[in-house]
Amino acid sequence: MKKSALLSALAFTACLLILQPSWSIAQEPSDQAVQAPPLVEAAETVARDLVDQGRFNEALDILRPLQRVRENAPNVMFLRGLAASGAARDPGLTEETRDALLDEAITAFRTMLIDRPELVRVRLELALAFFLKGEDDLSRRHFEHVLAG
Repeated sequence: MKKSALLSALAFTACLLILQPSWSIAQEPSDQAVQAPPLVEAAETVARDLVDQGRFNEALDILRPLQRVRENAPNVMFLRGLAASGAARDPGLTEETRDALLDEAITAFRTMLIDRPELVRVRLELALAFFLKGEDDLSRRHFEHVLAG
């Protein structure tokens, strides 16, 4: 229970610090991508570790606010998809909650594939999410796309 409170506090702190501009008022942001603050990277690392440990709901608690701040960050989006897909496999969930989590995973993976359709792992995870949702035709189509490639 203490770890959950600590992770929630870390996620909240990360959100607050992320919202602060990473440049001074006198300085304009450059055309290059703004580097993620170290706390953002730390939150991403914690979320990755939680996904690796199978603690999907705790990872989602960190990744959802992080995704809002780092809108198109592929690592965050992929981790969010993995965490949502993993959380959907909990046998104690209601059908509505399970479908909502799978929809979240499908959205994350589809968004990634719009920009990078060649990402095989992402397409496989999307196919798995469709399979778990019972969308066999869509699942088969994405599995066959990978096999054809």
